[in-house]
Amino acid sequence: MQTKWLLLLLPVFLMGFEKPKEYLITAQITGFPDSTLFYLKNMSTDENIDSAYIVNNSFQMKGHVSLEPSQLWLNTTWNDGFYYTFLFIGNEKITIEANLTDFPYDVRVNGSKTQDEYIVLNTLTKSYSIKRNELLDELFSLPPEIMQEKSAEIWLEVSQIDQITDEITLEFVKTYPNTYAALMSMNQIKNKIPKDSLRYLFNQVSPELQSSPYGKIIAIFLKEKISEVGDPAHDFTAQDVNGNTFTFSNTRGKYILLDFSSSFCLPCIQSIEELYEVHQTYGNSLEIITFSVDAKKSTWLQSIKRDSLPWKNVWDGNGSFGETCIKYGVQGYPTFFIISPEGIILDRWSGYGKGLILLKLEPFNIR
Repeated sequence: MQTKWLLLLLPVFLMGFEKPKEYLITAQITGFPDSTLFYLKNMSTDENIDSAYIVNNSFQMKGHVSLEPSQLWLNTTWNDGFYYTFLFIGNEKITIEANLTDFPYDVRVNGSKTQDEYIVLNTLTKSYSIKRNELLDELFSLPPEIMQEKSAEIWLEVSQIDQITDEITLEFVKTYPNTYAALMSMNQIKNKIPKDSLRYLFNQVSPELQSSPYGKIIAIFLKEKISEVGDPAHDFTAQDVNGNTFTFSNTRGKYILLDFSSSFCLPCIQSIEELYEVHQTYGNSLEIITFSVDAKKSTWLQSIKRDSLPWKNVWDGNGSFGETCIKYGVQGYPTFFIISPEGIILDRWSGYGKGLILLKLEPFNIR
């Protein structure tokens, strides 16, 4: 009798431990030598989640993404060149065919509906993206004395291209509203169109897609006042390195440098040396708070240990799709906010260049 019950229960037991779905990327790529190493980067966390060497013009990658679909970047460096292409896929069987010269826009990707949706938009904006990259390559290759002279002219042309691209993207959203690619595009242009227009577009999306992480970004954006200079800083709760609840509003009384960061973001890592200097110089009157967008708690804690960070570090486990990042309008890393002792946003910027943080703090006489 006991054996009989074991036999009956065993299939049920096994069903409860079904193996998670995985992505399987099979690539045929020519033009690169054997042992060229390709990386698969999660664009939300800036983390390399997979890698593979080319052998006989091919490689495979196999793994799992927790968010479906995920925005990924397939990339490599070879012969002083950087080669990449964008993937918008889930845990699916994907085939990739390309030659070295096909990167980044003409790589052929099959097996994913969301990738197919993205390719429609990519085809519409391709020529403008190429021209934009050419202009920026031209600008950054100029000698410093000429760069200053040509900078305004080139940036004006870039902004004109960006305006055209935004218009194309808006038409794409109107034409293909009920797609993940449309949601991704809405996120890209949400700060550039009236909220009423964005709300109308979002209402064309199915409830299923609206409730996805990509949809929730739009929903929160429509509901909340996104932080701008002069606004009161949004309150939030997170977890500190000891597992205690951290409430941002409890930090009033000092200036705050709020730093949205990722463990694998190179500019974030480069900024640490200057953040140390800020910590030492302004420590009596300013507090640094680094808000991690890492998906995994272990990754966040390891980075704190790696970089020996002595200031306040917090994490909420929601990454770039969490309400805190959305309310603060964070779209890239690092993003910094200077906040007054009364909780008012005095300045905000994204990106890092050597000396930039100290330069931004200077006008406020924080000593």
